[in-house]
Amino acid sequence: MFSRYLLSTVVILFVLLVAACGGDGDEDELASVQSTSDSPAVEPDVDEEVDEPAMDADVAGEDAERSRSGAAQISADAFDRRVIRSAELELYVTDVRAAVRHERELAADYGGHVDSSSSRSLEDEEFAELLLEVPSSDFDTVLDALRDSRYVETVEHESTSSRDVTEEFVDLQSRLANLESTEIRFVSLLDEADTIDEVLNVEREISRIRGDIEQIQGRINYLEQRTSYSKIHVAFYPVAEEEENDEIVAPHFTPGETAREAWNASMQVVGTVGNVIIAAGVFFWWAWPLLAISALVFLHYRRRKGDVVTSG
Repeated sequence: MFSRYLLSTVVILFVLLVAACGGDGDEDELASVQSTSDSPAVEPDVDEEVDEPAMDADVAGEDAERSRSGAAQISADAFDRRVIRSAELELYVTDVRAAVRHERELAADYGGHVDSSSSRSLEDEEFAELLLEVPSSDFDTVLDALRDSRYVETVEHESTSSRDVTEEFVDLQSRLANLESTEIRFVSLLDEADTIDEVLNVEREISRIRGDIEQIQGRINYLEQRTSYSKIHVAFYPVAEEEENDEIVAPHFTPGETAREAWNASMQVVGTVGNVIIAAGVFFWWAWPLLAISALVFLHYRRRKGDVVTSG
């Protein structure tokens, strides 16, 4: 009887011990879950992981927007071709002065001007040169008008040239935009400088960047001017006057003029012969003594021969 009571007590204690251990495990698991869900340390980590990509997204969005705007600007500039055009003309004209005046007025009518001019006279003939600058949009029209001028007799020579500077122009604009952005950033850094050395270093960089900006801006201005206006060099030559020999002119009877021309011709011949004789006499001066001695010997020989014949 006592044995049964002892066995029952042991079984009941064992069951209670197992139940107690299982309850503690459940409570520990529940506490672990609650601490995991209610822990305040997890949320800051999540916020940090979310905020940092958000900031990167904003920066990336701004960079993408700037890239799109820059690409759009370059695309727009690519369609606006920048070409430097020039031409040379050599024209034979009936009246040089009138032709020069007409070409000056022609350039002014199309919004151009004379960049330089020169003229000269040679053997009673006039020559002139003009360097015209006309809007590039009217380049071909002005060339046609110069060739078709009423003073032009012949177009002796014509040449045109073109140079595309679009790529250089777009590259300069991009470099200028970058330098201006860099200058703005350095100007903002100047307000944040604390020491004199920092201020001097920032001002030195700003001065260098400003010099680069002015150099690039000057090149851009030059290309804009050269592509907006084209140069045309024109040389003017007078047309040679042709002698009119088509009409047969009857000879005129002018005995006095004929006699005078014949007398002048004969005097020219006599003068020429006299000059030849004088030149020969002077040149052969050494022969005159020999001729004189020879003549004396010949005369002496003839006299002696005559005396012998007479005495015989």
